[in-house]
Formats: sequence, structure tokens, C-alpha cells
Amino acid sequence: MAIDLLKLQKKLGYDVDTGGMCYGIAYMAIQAIIRDDLAAYISRIEYLEKTLSQHNNNEDAAINEIVEKINVAYEKRKNKQN
Repeated sequence: MAIDLLKLQKKLGYDVDTGGMCYGIAYMAIQAIIRDDLAAYISRIEYLEKTLSQHNNNEDAAINEIVEKINVAYEKRKNKQN
């Protein structure tokens, strides 16, 4: 089972266009290839899958954990800049 990326994006506060999100996700993969860092992109996708699995495929719980970790990281970064 794969995590619903559109649901994750909505939870993170992004506007979601169901007709155009695949392009954005593919574009991120292309950027990783250009930077010769496809391993990091794959690792991020695997992290999403692993988190979903750890929550017994409970998508809402997995998304909540991911969003919480992202928010903590943003706060740490913001505090470092101040």
C-alpha cells in the first residue's frame, strides 16, 4: 500500500490540484537525478512507505506523524536562523 501524497500535501497546507501533482512529484525526481542524488529521493519515498507500514497502513496516523516531524524540523530551522 502506498501513502496518499495528495492527502499528505493537503495536511501540510499545500494547494492540491489532482490534475497536476504527478508532474511536481516527477519533477522532484528529475531534480534529484540532475544533482546526482537519486538515492536521497528514493530514501524519502521509502521513508513514507516505512512510516505507513509502522502504523499498520493507517494512513491518517502515518500522515500525522510525518507532518509533526516536518513541523518540528521547520521550527528547529527557524530557531537557528533567529
